[in-house]
Amino acid sequence: MIRIALLIAAAILLPILVAQLPYSASADSPILAQVATSTDALIPSTTTIAAIEAMTIDIAVDAMDKMTNEQAVHVFNEMNTVKVVEMMGHMDISRVSSIWGDMEPSKAGAVMEDVEVDTASQIVGLVSSERLVERLPEISPQKLWQMPPELLQDRMPGVNAMHLNAWTRPQVPDDLPDLPFAIANLRVGPESPMEGK
Repeated sequence: MIRIALLIAAAILLPILVAQLPYSASADSPILAQVATSTDALIPSTTTIAAIEAMTIDIAVDAMDKMTNEQAVHVFNEMNTVKVVEMMGHMDISRVSSIWGDMEPSKAGAVMEDVEVDTASQIVGLVSSERLVERLPEISPQKLWQMPPELLQDRMPGVNAMHLNAWTRPQVPDDLPDLPFAIANLRVGPESPMEGK
């Protein structure tokens, strides 16, 4: 009976203990955070990036809210991009902008690629011009050009507008003859209509 109770307790506690093992993708130092669940049970302060990735969105967002900006930036830089994007959708936009503006440019670009255009535009509206100039080149032109050009020009006045907006192809007039017809009717020589002008 005692053995069964111990086996059940081990089966319940083992995933929690494994999630608390020290982990850091950069091997510098694990991010430590104290997280409260909805039942107010505290997870020990050895919560790591891997543990946060394994949490439900609500609990992970609560964990991020309890971190300093520097810790949150480190976590987002190391965390799976899909989880970061999902968490950003549940966080306060000013907090998200603050974290995104300090992220590594390549990671910030990867995250912005998967964020909805409205959210991306809100982030751009809150991040400083200096931070935007470092991070927006990491975003694909297609994603960048989905954002309102007025917003981009307003937030980065020192950047040439040609870099911030998609090129619009000129429209061919309907009455313009197609190329084979024009070539066939092109006259070269003494009877050319251009000769007398």
